[in-house]
This record gives sequence, C-alpha cells and structure tokens, in this order.
Amino acid sequence: MYVKLHMIDGLYQSEPNDAMRKGIFFEYLTLGNTAKGDGEFMKYIDLPKLRNGEPSVDEQRIRSQADLFKKLLDLYNITIIKTRTILNHVLSDDITLSAEFDALGIVKKEYNGSIVNVPVIIDTKLTKNIYSEFGEYSWGKPDLMDHIQAQFYPYILDKVMSNDVEDETKDLLLMYDIAPDIYPQFYYMVFDYKPKAEYVVYNYVQTEMRIKEAEERIRKVYAEIDYFNQTEW
Repeated sequence: MYVKLHMIDGLYQSEPNDAMRKGIFFEYLTLGNTAKGDGEFMKYIDLPKLRNGEPSVDEQRIRSQADLFKKLLDLYNITIIKTRTILNHVLSDDITLSAEFDALGIVKKEYNGSIVNVPVIIDTKLTKNIYSEFGEYSWGKPDLMDHIQAQFYPYILDKVMSNDVEDETKDLLLMYDIAPDIYPQFYYMVFDYKPKAEYVVYNYVQTEMRIKEAEERIRKVYAEIDYFNQTEW
C-alpha cells in the first residue's frame, strides 16, 4: 500500500533526511526553486546554522558550488529558459507519461558545420563525494546506475515536440529557432561538498537502443500496474 500511495498516487511524502535537505537547499540556490516547487519542501530551503549563528562548513561549500553551477552554464553554452518544467505525453487512453525537469533550456551544438540550438534538459545533483561507490545512486560508478530520468525525459520531450498538440513549453522552445531532427540532450550536472569540492558533467546520449529500452520499460510497468489494480494492491 505504501508503494501505491507514495509512487503511484503521490499522496504520501516522507520527511527528507539530512542529505536530502542539502539537495533541496542546493536546488533552491541554483534554480530558484525546489524539485517540488513552492509547496511543502520550501520549508527546507535553508540549513541549520551553528550555535553562533554562522553557516556550517557544508553550507559554505554548497553555496560555492551553486555559484560554480551558474558559471558552468556559460562554459557549456547552455541557456536555461524554464525551471521546474512538467511535460505530459499521452500514449493511449489510459497511459500518460509525465516528466518533471529541474531545468529546460537550449544548448549550442555543432551540426553539419554550423552552430545550432538544441533543446537540453538539465538535472542537477548534489552528493557528498562524486567518487563514492557506496549505495545504489553512487556517482563513482555511474555506469551501474539506473538512468531512468535520462532515458525517459528526452524521450517525452521529443514526443511533445513532434506532436501537433499545443503545449506552452513546446512553443517556448520553438521561439529559439531550434535545429530540426536533433534529439533533445540530457545533462547531469553533479556537484559534491567534500573538503576539496568538485563537479562532473555527464551528457547522456540517447540511442535507438535506449529508446527501445524505454518503450519496453513502459510496457512492463503498465502491465504491473494493471495487475495490481485488478488485485486491489
């Protein structure tokens, strides 16, 4: 029942732990909001202070990394045009894919000898140490992670862009004279806050095989949800 309330219906939200609070704080500094928008998580946009009222060492490092994020956007030729973007793609009468991006923008890429504008999804991450290999979501071994967001978000954006359905985000992107026939890009921008703070940027490149894998995952998840609905969870 917890899985249904939390993952399917979105009715249950667990209290964020210390690491999650720092991630929420980092999102607010970099993007001006949190992954959940201006709702319940906004109460976590500040971190506990030391007894003397000063920010902790971790907070100081996180603030420095947030400043670095803004400089990296210029370095990677990225312009953010919208934060906390929600897109929906209707696959069928009873299947709708939904994606909630940290940030959506334009990245300049070389294509056929010219520099063109390509839609890009930015996913910011904060971790204690980018080299850590402990746990399921460890950036020290990104090849072993489940990149479900990187796999599905460009897929959904591409479907929205290619459909005739009216969409505010689609209209916003089209104002930037984006290049046709180039698949949307997905960038992880991962920062840590260890004593010598570092960052890493991953451009997750979508392939035909990854697109087929995404469609197969959709089929399997739909079959599982349909089964549990029939058995009343």
